[in-house]
Amino acid sequence: MGNKIVIAIIIVLIGVLFLVARENDQPSSDVPEEVADSIVTEEKVTTPIKATFSAPIPVSKQSGAKGRLVFAIHSTGNPTDKLEAILVPLESVLIHNTKDGWITLLKDPKTFDLLFINRDRNPELVLDINVGEGEYDRLRIRFGEIVVLEGNIATPIKSISDEFNVPFNISVEKGRDSAFTLDFFVDKSIHKMVGGTYIFAPVFTLNSHSQISTIQESGSKVEFFGGKPEFSGLFGVDLNGIAKSNYSINPAFVLDLANDVLVAMPYDIDRTNLGISAEDAINKVLQSKLLSNVTSVILIMQGRDPVWQIFEEGGGVSRSVFVDAMTGDILSIE
Repeated sequence: MGNKIVIAIIIVLIGVLFLVARENDQPSSDVPEEVADSIVTEEKVTTPIKATFSAPIPVSKQSGAKGRLVFAIHSTGNPTDKLEAILVPLESVLIHNTKDGWITLLKDPKTFDLLFINRDRNPELVLDINVGEGEYDRLRIRFGEIVVLEGNIATPIKSISDEFNVPFNISVEKGRDSAFTLDFFVDKSIHKMVGGTYIFAPVFTLNSHSQISTIQESGSKVEFFGGKPEFSGLFGVDLNGIAKSNYSINPAFVLDLANDVLVAMPYDIDRTNLGISAEDAINKVLQSKLLSNVTSVILIMQGRDPVWQIFEEGGGVSRSVFVDAMTGDILSIE
């Protein structure tokens, strides 16, 4: 009897171990937070990644041969001579390897003053590291809280989006040097709103080179010489926080916030005698459940009538509701 009991216990244990092994071989139904965030932010780019998303890994976890990769930023322009500094924290920097997936280049925040950088013609060094050789096809940068200094007073300002996720190309070869640079157009990235506050909507060029012959670093500055051009693109974040190629917010817009939503109103439309405010139009659309979220509002003209166009963009949704700015009547949904 004792032997039978022992045999039965062994059989049960083998069954439990078999089930545990099978469960471990199955993909988890729980999406890691970083992966879920990547999937959401992918709606903010112009060209989707075909590769399957995976949780980012640090450079140290990449196997095989490595090459040198340098990342630098620069800036040009100034929206107003009253601003003394524009402090932009880079919270994280990731690039997408076509084989290994997302690679974390920077996880400890670094803050840069865009106005200080543009006083020198040379870019500011952000990273100088060794990464796995191969092809990289996407850049993702996450921002912290943007702060401007005006009249010796530091003021946090709203950013339309706390990150951008854009396509680019760069090759990294074993024992060779590669580099990419971001050049912010400050006068197109910082906008003054009604009431005198500012908003940050980054506009920048992204350039990359491989097989660079010489990299010279001097303090926090860096210069590149020679190399093979790989990518050059201009990007801008629109009113809905979506990064687009060859885009910047129209300087003819008067910008304001309503319910923490960005509102754009052309200078040439009379805004003084409107029958319904942007805030009321937003509330009406949300209360009627025509939209579940509002990402931006634009005042337009339909014939001779001013109309609020209420947008919902992101998460696979792209639609807008048109509200008569005089009567508050809902006109149409697109």
